[in-house]
This record gives sequence, structure tokens and C-alpha cells, in this order.
Amino acid sequence: MRVNISFRTSDEMRSALEKAAREDRRTISAAIELILTGYLENNHQLPHQRERRLFVHKQVGVDTWLM
Repeated sequence: MRVNISFRTSDEMRSALEKAAREDRRTISAAIELILTGYLENNHQLPHQRERRLFVHKQVGVDTWLM
């Protein structure tokens, strides 16, 4: 079940969140959830959650000789 949470923040914080979300190609809501989840998992307040995607993205690299 998903719920809404609202909070106030500074213009500076909102700008930083927008920039982070844009760089990760996420919505602001998804970026905030990712940040909060990481914090809570690292502080043992939330059990580590499994990947929710049906198909997990593979790590891909580019050979330097191609450049």
C-alpha cells in the first residue's frame, strides 16, 4: 500500500532534490524514497528490500578501445 507524505523544505533543498532526480532520471518522489530507504536501511530501521523490478538491470561497461 502506498501513502502520501507531505513536508516543507527550503528552496535550496528542493533544487538539490530536483537536480539529483533529473541526473538519475527519476521523479522527485522516487528520488526522495530512494534517499530515505537508503538512510533507514543503513541505520537498521528498515529491513533491506529486494529489487522490485521484474527484470533487474545488468551492469554494463564500455571497453576503452571503443573510444
